[in-house]
Amino acid sequence: MSEEAESMIFWIPAIGEHTKWQEFTGNDQIDQTQFTDTMNQAITAAQADGLEVIKISWSVDRMKNELLLAGLENNAHNRAAVMTVYMEQ
Repeated sequence: MSEEAESMIFWIPAIGEHTKWQEFTGNDQIDQTQFTDTMNQAITAAQADGLEVIKISWSVDRMKNELLLAGLENNAHNRAAVMTVYMEQ
């Protein structure tokens, strides 16, 4: 039987780094307003599902460094993995 997640981790890039985040993640079609709206909707949905919401405010450079230290390429799965490992420390 699989264990269900009790928390949801969200990466909230440092203030003023939306353009840098767009370039880093390849999400250049998502403007700041869309990002904020989507993030707020996802957080609200997670909370409605009874999940603990954890927000990690890292700069893009910090995320790059965490991936580099872990020897992982930059993709959504690996970004989630390094945040999960960070929270488990």
